[in-house]
Amino acid sequence: MFLQRLGRCIKNLRVSTVLEVLKTSTQPGLEHFRTDTKLILPFVYFEARNVLIERDYIMRLVQQLAAVATRILRLRELEKYDQAQQELEQAYGELLGLQHELLLSLDAATAAQLLGHEEKIKIAAKLVQEESALLEHQGRFEQAHARRQRALELYLEALALAGYSEEKDGAMLASLCQKIDVAELAERYQEILSALPLP
Repeated sequence: MFLQRLGRCIKNLRVSTVLEVLKTSTQPGLEHFRTDTKLILPFVYFEARNVLIERDYIMRLVQQLAAVATRILRLRELEKYDQAQQELEQAYGELLGLQHELLLSLDAATAAQLLGHEEKIKIAAKLVQEESALLEHQGRFEQAHARRQRALELYLEALALAGYSEEKDGAMLASLCQKIDVAELAERYQEILSALPLP
């Protein structure tokens, strides 16, 4: 419990809170840190730097995703479906480090574990959603429905990790839930959905 509190403070860059946790903790082995908090500062700042690097990396991925989505939309409107599919498949590797076929061959929970970070899981969900729209434009409705459901499952995996924010997640979740019968989802995803503080 103590280590979880400490980790959350570090992740959120609350250095003063980290020091307060150390000072007030009765955790064995922290006596030196409680009397001389300078010992912990290098660790705290190193972790804070790592968090900032990770945030910058995720922001760049999100920007790249927006560019990919724009290109795919343009190709879709021009009915250049093969090119759009190639663009999508390339994006899976570049943005996620996973090949298209591998990601879709795994169940959503396993794919989420491989991706690790909740924002990468959300990016995967968005790519799968884009593929669903592409398939729908080609009249491949059954495949489009399967992709839409997979995108929703991935997004719910991300929310199970990071929690739900109406501001950040509301529009995307509403978009993914369109044309999906919640009763078709596995019990795990029905439970995640029902636990969300949806308006």
